[in-house]
Amino acid sequence: MPVSVVGESFAISVLALSVLSGVGSYLQGIREQRLAGGFLDFLTELTLALVVGLIVAYLCDSEGVESGYTSALVLIASNNGADSINFIRKLTSHTLARFFNTGGQGK
Repeated sequence: MPVSVVGESFAISVLALSVLSGVGSYLQGIREQRLAGGFLDFLTELTLALVVGLIVAYLCDSEGVESGYTSALVLIASNNGADSINFIRKLTSHTLARFFNTGGQGK
């Protein structure tokens, strides 16, 4: 996502919130014994949180959502990065299938 689209300070805020969510998700995963607690688990949770946070920030910016709501959505979505990525993947798959099944007409 280009920094000029969202604004430099807000992009840094989104990245910081995503990192915070990734660390929280990692620690919660260790607590629930869902994760072994290795460096690779940490890196995976952090990467998923960052990707989801940036996707949510970009979508919110393109829809004109206020920055406060965007920040809240980034925190919520990036806290469960793997679930959010799966949801985004399914939504994209259904949208593309509908688009191609209608011959590109949209409906």
